[in-house]
Order: sequence, then structure tokens, then C-alpha cells
Amino acid sequence: MSHLNQTLFIIKPDGVARGVVGRIITQLEDRGLKIIALKMMRTPKTLAESHYGDLDTRLTKRGLDGAAIKRQMIDFLLSGPVIVMVIEGVKAVEYVKRLSGSTYPNESDLGTIRGMFAHVTREHANDSDQAVRNLVHASDPAEDPAREIKLWFTPEELQDYQTAHQLHTW
Repeated sequence: MSHLNQTLFIIKPDGVARGVVGRIITQLEDRGLKIIALKMMRTPKTLAESHYGDLDTRLTKRGLDGAAIKRQMIDFLLSGPVIVMVIEGVKAVEYVKRLSGSTYPNESDLGTIRGMFAHVTREHANDSDQAVRNLVHASDPAEDPAREIKLWFTPEELQDYQTAHQLHTW
């Protein structure tokens, strides 16, 4: 059984605007993860709505204002260009999620992407009625990363190639 898998990774508008795209991508590549698709784009509203899917329902079941949070996240994703990637590697879904850090940057370990480049708190976001500015999205292992990849990329956009890391780590 292969432990290789693929995950969707998005550098959100705050990461693009702050000019940390290269530094974030370096974090992925330095660890031997392979970028098999990459593009910069402005997210169409219908894609953002599909991407967040039933998030409002899931959050409401947890006692949160799911509709408001989903609206904030969609509005934020539409606020500027994003960098969207498909990352492949050994347990890539779990590894990229862990490398990204906690949803709330102030709770992230300092070596994670959010821990290095952001510091926003849940309270600040709630008080400001905005989505948490946390730089990146990484597919959640408990959900369906393949569903997210299919929303953002066609099969023809996914590239198959060999990296030097694969020779030593895969």
C-alpha cells in the first residue's frame, strides 16, 4: 500500500499581498514535497462557494455561526489573487496540514508557516467580523482532499515528474 498522496494547498490573498509566497513554497520544497500543479488566479465566487461547501452546516453543528464564518471566508478568498497548488508526497495531506500550523496563527508552533508569518487571533478576527488572516489553506485529512483538487485543477494540469528527493525519501 502506497503512502503517497496529494493535497490542495492555497496561499491566500494575505500571503500573496505580503510577498511571502516564495518563502512559503520553500518550506514545502525543502521538506521534499513535490508541487505537481501551481497557478495564480483570482477565485471566481462560484468556486469559492463550492470550495467551502457545507462548512456552514458543520460549524453550526459545533455551536458556531456557520453562515457568518463561511461568508467571511468566501469574501476573504475573493479579496485578491491566490496561489493554488497540488502537493504530492509521503502522507502529504497530513504533513502539509501539520506544516501549515493551527487555524489560529497565535496558537501555531513557531516553526510552522502560520507560526512564522502570522500572528492573528480568533478574538481579533471575531471582533473585526472578518476571516482569520492565516495565509494558507491546506486540505483537511478528515475531509476529501481529492474533491478539493478536482474543484481547482483539471487532470491535465497535474504533472508527473521525478524529483531528487524521491530518490532518497520515497
